[in-house]
Amino acid sequence: MKLAALALVAVSTPAIAGVEVAVDPAAPFSATELADAVRLRWRGDGDVTVQVAKRGDDEIVIHVGQRSQKVRVANDDRAASTRVVAIVILSMLDEPPSATPQLDDELPPVFEPAPPAPTTPAKRPWGVQLGGRLAESDDGFKSLLVTGGVAIPLAPHVRASGMIGLGHSTYRNNTTMLPMRVGLEAAAGAAALELGGQVATSRVASCGGGRWGAASGVYGAAKAFLPLSDGKRMILEVGFDYVLANNRTACNAPLDHLDYGGWLGVGVEWDR
Repeated sequence: MKLAALALVAVSTPAIAGVEVAVDPAAPFSATELADAVRLRWRGDGDVTVQVAKRGDDEIVIHVGQRSQKVRVANDDRAASTRVVAIVILSMLDEPPSATPQLDDELPPVFEPAPPAPTTPAKRPWGVQLGGRLAESDDGFKSLLVTGGVAIPLAPHVRASGMIGLGHSTYRNNTTMLPMRVGLEAAAGAAALELGGQVATSRVASCGGGRWGAASGVYGAAKAFLPLSDGKRMILEVGFDYVLANNRTACNAPLDHLDYGGWLGVGVEWDR
């Protein structure tokens, strides 16, 4: 695009003996002032269009026909700037026209800022977890457990999660519960959903020499991670499990009645 086509909007475009002057309003002088300065010295004839544009802080670009020239002026000296530009215009008017426009006749290229490079989200950190859980099965028995676990990052929003718990059931005071679970945790902001498999083992110490039985199945949990400090978060969770198979002992008859259960949990996670 030509600088002459840059809509060099002038306050006025006075004609001087066949010379039409258009001045950029950002220039440190007006079209009338420049026309007067040129009129004092112009002795030629013919029709010529002069366009003057401001570029940068102190640079003026002058177009006379197909020729262009740049000149630096003092923005704070209106008269001197007008005189310098008028002299340059007169010297250009005295030059024979060039067959090929000069390179300065072109506008400088406009460089658009490059879009930011896509960034790969960072993986969630390793987490070490410690907490507690209140669980209840479909037969009405409740368990109060202490839990510990670890979460290992696999992808930016996915971690492998493992947990082991230890506690007692209300079935009998000497019934020990030892649940274990392994799953995948997918997060979106502070919320996460975890799905996996678990084995809930139990032992009644007063019966049959304290043999262990187990109920295995699947589980799902919804979690919320609330920041406590740098690298430390509170975990709130609610979960549900469904039993697929029982491996009970003669003393663990309650396992026959386990089909599903749920829990509420709270804990803390530390980055590692």
